[in-house]
Amino acid sequence: MNMFSYDTFEKEGKYHLCGGGVNLSNYESNYNTQSEAWNNEAVTFSENKTLTNKMINSSNNYSYGNEVEYIIYGNSNEKNKKSAYGTIFAIRYALNLPPEFQENWNDGTLSGMAIAIESASSGIIPAPLFKLVVVLGLTAAETASDMQYLKNGMPVELVKNKDQLTWTYAGYSEKAVSGKGFFYSDYLKLILFTKLTGNNEYAVYARIADVIQANMGQKISNNSGFVMKKANVYYSAEANLKVEPLMLNLPLTSNYSGSVSDGIIGQIKYKAYKGY
Repeated sequence: MNMFSYDTFEKEGKYHLCGGGVNLSNYESNYNTQSEAWNNEAVTFSENKTLTNKMINSSNNYSYGNEVEYIIYGNSNEKNKKSAYGTIFAIRYALNLPPEFQENWNDGTLSGMAIAIESASSGIIPAPLFKLVVVLGLTAAETASDMQYLKNGMPVELVKNKDQLTWTYAGYSEKAVSGKGFFYSDYLKLILFTKLTGNNEYAVYARIADVIQANMGQKISNNSGFVMKKANVYYSAEANLKVEPLMLNLPLTSNYSGSVSDGIIGQIKYKAYKGY
């Protein structure tokens, strides 16, 4: 996640640079003020750098904004993002159901409307069924609102209480972003973890190699000639070191003991493997 880009990579980075005060109404203007800071190439600036201190952008990253999604799903750009957002929507929907029921199920206005619908339909549409449909619809609206925050680089509380809901039967009310909660990238980490603990571990690693190969081909050789399977990822070093026995060969000593020949004392054999 520190080496590759994803759909909200730049927006999340600018959100952190803003240091708060960002919501759906003003995020564009706030992010625009951070554009120059975001493109800082100084080696001490780590917000937009890989672990090898390279800028993460369209020039250095072949599939900028889609790399982590590709590593997880292995499809084309749009399919990867649809899969990611679809999975996150399902997670958020399940998490939003309890607070929506808590807030709306006993709402007086909704209950009155449900009773009226039941009476008007001669019991064909029971009051509980009407309330259930409304609550499920409000949960879908709440989840869609969450997705707007996530797509624009802002966090959403992982588990909300009823006071943190933006959609209730009373209507819509935009809430301030607290700065806590999960970002889009956090959900990708969660999905990636599940992939690595399942039966698709090798496929994930292979797609990481694909991304590295594409980036190296674009940045280093400016073509697709770089092939990962031909890359050197480790080396071995072997040496025989000899240290002169200086004290024993001094005239004062050698006059009594004789000269010590090379290689008898102070010989060191060294062998090591280094990989990355």
